[in-house]
Amino acid sequence: MLSKKQLAVIGSIKAHISLLVYMVELLLDPSIRTWVFVPIVLFTFLIGVVRHYLAILIHTKKEIGLQQIQDSHALVRSRLLRENGRYLSKHSFLMRKQFFNDEETGYFKVAQQRQSPVVNPMSDPSVMTDMLKGNLLNVIPMLVIGGWINWTFSGFVTTKVPFPLTLRFKPMLQHGIALASLDASWVSSASWYFLNVFGLRSMYALILGEDNAADQARLMQEQVTMSANTVPHDPRQAFKAEWEALQICSHNWMSKSEGKVLESTLALIKSNALHLAEEIEKEIIQRDLAIAKKKIVRLNEEQCIDFYMDMARSASFDQVVRQLSSGEAIAMVLEGRRAIGTWKNIIQKLDNAPFENYHQLHVDKECLHASDDYFKARREIQFIFPEVQLVPWNEEVQHYLQEEVIPTMSRALEELARTNPIDPLKWLASWLWRHDPQRGESTIADDY
Repeated sequence: MLSKKQLAVIGSIKAHISLLVYMVELLLDPSIRTWVFVPIVLFTFLIGVVRHYLAILIHTKKEIGLQQIQDSHALVRSRLLRENGRYLSKHSFLMRKQFFNDEETGYFKVAQQRQSPVVNPMSDPSVMTDMLKGNLLNVIPMLVIGGWINWTFSGFVTTKVPFPLTLRFKPMLQHGIALASLDASWVSSASWYFLNVFGLRSMYALILGEDNAADQARLMQEQVTMSANTVPHDPRQAFKAEWEALQICSHNWMSKSEGKVLESTLALIKSNALHLAEEIEKEIIQRDLAIAKKKIVRLNEEQCIDFYMDMARSASFDQVVRQLSSGEAIAMVLEGRRAIGTWKNIIQKLDNAPFENYHQLHVDKECLHASDDYFKARREIQFIFPEVQLVPWNEEVQHYLQEEVIPTMSRALEELARTNPIDPLKWLASWLWRHDPQRGESTIADDY
């Protein structure tokens, strides 16, 4: 009868022996590489190529009706009109919009009233036949080749992955080999086949192209998607949604000089860069920006928090608030063509100066402030300079020019040509003053 101590020693010895057996490195016979490893790769690849060309041969060409093509192109045209309508004149945009959205003869209105019976694709015999063909091409080769490999190369260890794995990978990589002491990194012949089935998709894409029928992973995904999308699609819902989207779309014309429209932006030179303010202003002027407003400000912590409210969730929020509230700062309103982007480029240039040219002026970008976009620039300018009246360079100005200024000037020039006064400039000034659309008509006699 062995004592407990002796049993513990024996158990420890067995554990060490099992560990040594587990850690023993295996050496595979080169014949396994020649007659097992390489043939499995070749057979799997060739079966995929054959499956691809068989799928092409038995594929049934789907016929698409002319009306369906017209409807799909109409939806695309409407979407492009909404996205790129700003490049058209207002008259051209409204003509196209009326073609689609007219209450009586609009394309989308007529299409919604059209009788379009919704057919369930699962009730179409041709669809079911195509699904059956796809399943047969997918399942039969896998069963035949998988069974043949499992029967011919059963029990072979073919290769080893170049990294350690845990024991949970053994059922996946060592199918058909029931050895508890074998390292989980070794791969059996059956598992090597399944790895090739799903791992050769890059080779198929390289040789057969991206849209090939040899990739079984893609075929399985398409079958799952097809089964999930068995609910028939009603095209009238798409027409209704597109009609609503186009109906609320307004025209905002982009003229050829849009990139030349004056912009306004806020520039701040913080306290730790005030000694370089003169050089920074010279750099601003050299970039064709005008300093419309300028003053020295001193913001407390609460004002700085309100100023940087858009950065409240940023990790650098406390730092920028503390830096701006630490002393005086120079605030400027810059105006010019693309002023927002130009001021950002100036800050980037000053920050990168030591890396590009040691003798250039260098200012840390944290010592300067720039507005991120048009809307933030308007808010920040109003915050520092509440007395400034910003001109809204947007749809409001374009609408005012098209609806008020241009018609008024046309009437004035027609009257000027008809009247032929002695002093045309004084007559035109008087006429415009009397017919100002913002003040209404005025009655003053013409003395010109």
